[in-house]
Amino acid sequence: MHLTLQHVNAIYTPKNRRHVGFTSLICFKGYWYCAFREGSSHMSRDGDIVLIRSRNGQDWQTCGRLSKPHADLRDPKWLIHQQRLYLTAGQRLTTHCRTLIWHSHNGKDWSPAKQLTAKQDNAWLWQAIRHDNMLYGFAYPCGKPYGQPLQWMQAPASKAMQSIKQMDDISGFANEVALTQDEHGIYALLRRDPEVGLYGICTSPITGDWQWTALTERIGGPSIIRIQQHSILCYRRYQPQVCLVLSYTTQTGVSESLALPSGGDCSYACMIARHNQLWVSYYSSHQGRSRIYIARLLMEHTS
Repeated sequence: MHLTLQHVNAIYTPKNRRHVGFTSLICFKGYWYCAFREGSSHMSRDGDIVLIRSRNGQDWQTCGRLSKPHADLRDPKWLIHQQRLYLTAGQRLTTHCRTLIWHSHNGKDWSPAKQLTAKQDNAWLWQAIRHDNMLYGFAYPCGKPYGQPLQWMQAPASKAMQSIKQMDDISGFANEVALTQDEHGIYALLRRDPEVGLYGICTSPITGDWQWTALTERIGGPSIIRIQQHSILCYRRYQPQVCLVLSYTTQTGVSESLALPSGGDCSYACMIARHNQLWVSYYSSHQGRSRIYIARLLMEHTS
C-alpha cells in the first residue's frame, strides 16, 4: 500500500478563539458528518459536541450541538446501526466521568442522552464498536491512582456496558483505545503514557483475548481503520516534534510514516475509506489556532 496526500482543507474555524478538537467522521444517508468538541480551552469544563455535515465534503453546515449543564463533553464517536446514526461521547464532571450515547434518524433531530457507562464505574469508554449485534469497547478508570487496568466491556446495542474482562496483562497507564474490524476480528491501537503504544488483535471479542505488539514510539489520540489486510494507523507523534502521522501494518511490522500538515495541539483523527481515497478528519493548531481539517489521500495497493 502507498499513501499520497492530495488535499487538506480547514472545514471549521471557531469564533472568539475557542478551542476545537477530538473529531469523528462518517457517511450517513447521503451526507458526510463530522463531530468534534468545542470549548473555552483544551481541558475546560464547558465542552459541547458540535455536529456539521456536507453533501460533497467541501461545503459544511452546522446541524446540531449536544451539551450537558455543568459538564464537559468530549471524544465523540459515530456508529450506524439499523438505519440510525448513533453518537457516543465522554461526559466529564467534577467528581467522576461516564460515557453517553444519542441517536438520530436524520442527523438533525437527536434523542435524549442515555448512559453507556454508569456513574459508579467512573470509566471512560473511549470508543465502542458493534460486532455481532453487540457493542464492545475498552474503558479506562478516570479516578486516581492513574494506571488502573483497562476494562474490556460488552453490551447489546445502546444498552449499559458491563465489564467482561480486566486487562491485567497491559502495563503502564493504558487509556485511549481506537477500534476497527474485518471478517477476521477486531483490531486496536492503544495509547499508554509514557510508554510506547500497542497494536492489538482479537479474534474472540466475547472472551476478550487480545494479542498485543509494541510499537516503537509513544502515541496520542489514536485512530485505526482496516483496509485489504492492512491496518492504517493515525496518531500524534511526540518526537522529534509534535505532529499527526499515518502509517500502516505490513507483514514485517509497520511502514514508514507520512506526516499530515499539523503541529502543536493536534491529533484525534478519524479515517473513512471511499473508493481509492482515504478521508481523514483531525484538528490542529499549526496555523495559529485550533481548526478542524479534512485531508484526502490517494490509496494505491501494491503487491
